[in-house]
Amino acid sequence: MITPFLIIHTLAPQQMQAMALAQDLSLALACFDQPLKCLFIGNGVYQLVKGQTSVFAKRLLSYPLYDLTPIYVCAESLRVRKLVSDQLIVLPMQVREPQDFQRIIQSANTVLSF
Repeated sequence: MITPFLIIHTLAPQQMQAMALAQDLSLALACFDQPLKCLFIGNGVYQLVKGQTSVFAKRLLSYPLYDLTPIYVCAESLRVRKLVSDQLIVLPMQVREPQDFQRIIQSANTVLSF
C-alpha cells in the first residue's frame, strides 16, 4: 500500500499565496492518483466557512471530485473559534480531536504544512 501525503492547512483565508500552493499541490497529487489526506487546524478552519467568494473557497468544493476525502478538521480549533458545522461548507469532513492527529500524521509518508 502506498502511504499518503498529508497536507496540513493552518492559515486563514487571507493568506492567499499559501492557500494557493496547498490547493495546487493537492489537486496535482490527485491528478496523478497519489493518495492524499488534508487536515484543517488552527486558523485553517476558517477556509471552510460558508459564504466565501474567493476562487480558493470554490476550489475546496471540488475536492470530492478528485477523491480528496476524507478531509480532517480539528474539533478544538472549531470550538475555540466558535464555529459549528452549519457554518461550514458541505464537504465529506471528519471532525477529530487533537489526540487523533498523531495517528493521522504517522500514517503519512510526507507531511506538508501551509
